[in-house]
Amino acid sequence: MGDFNYPDIDWNAKQCLSTASKETQLFWNCWEDNFFVQHVTAATRLKSILDLVISDTPEVTDNVQLLGNFAASDHSMLRWNINYQHKPVSTTNSSEQELLTMRKGTS
Repeated sequence: MGDFNYPDIDWNAKQCLSTASKETQLFWNCWEDNFFVQHVTAATRLKSILDLVISDTPEVTDNVQLLGNFAASDHSMLRWNINYQHKPVSTTNSSEQELLTMRKGTS
């Protein structure tokens, strides 16, 4: 998440404009090469989407909302949901678990 200041990227059309600087083109190429997803769909400063919420999975973020400008800033504040499920992972494998069980005298 952040203010990326790439006004020559059309995030809704998913393309870099022909007027883009070399830096913007390099950023866009990196973006496409890594299959990132940009979740903000409305202008965050004037007519541009400059403030981005980025992930590598479309389902990880939803309900992005623009909340209006913060104090004297000319950028909109953003709020969004992060969809995350914690799946506990065992730190011992089955053979380690069997060894621990045998040491306790049980089977």
